[in-house]
Amino acid sequence: MACGEGLYEAGKRNELRVKDRINPTHDEIQAWARTPGALYPMEDWDLVIARDENAEVFYRLATDPSCVNRDAMLNLLYVWAGQTIRAGSNQASAALLRRLIALAAGGRDDDVRVWSNRAERTLDGGGPDPRAGGSNEDYAFWFLGGWRHRREGSSS
Repeated sequence: MACGEGLYEAGKRNELRVKDRINPTHDEIQAWARTPGALYPMEDWDLVIARDENAEVFYRLATDPSCVNRDAMLNLLYVWAGQTIRAGSNQASAALLRRLIALAAGGRDDDVRVWSNRAERTLDGGGPDPRAGGSNEDYAFWFLGGWRHRREGSSS
């Protein structure tokens, strides 16, 4: 399953209004995350909005037990971290990623702690991009939703 698969259906109307689908506000992201059955306002929305300026919102919502779309927010953390690592992130991006990794490592949410462990290992190991020595499996893991199917400590 691709990272946003099932969250966007072409031609299906999404009742949640986002003024600028490319640059949603934090309030719009939060409203989307708290809307049961919400669909992405456009195809590949997760790839479009997985940016530094939204990372803390993703983290906050992924760790909030009352958030109905926590899994999607966790997915966004994986996509953002993968993009940050793959891009050879600038110092500010790397610092933000390390700060969220540290927060998650000390947090109570098991899934986000697993993300933290995986992100730290990948960040320290050079990243998931096959063109830079990472494996195709790593790329699929971070960018195509493979993290959903692999439990910590297993190879598949």
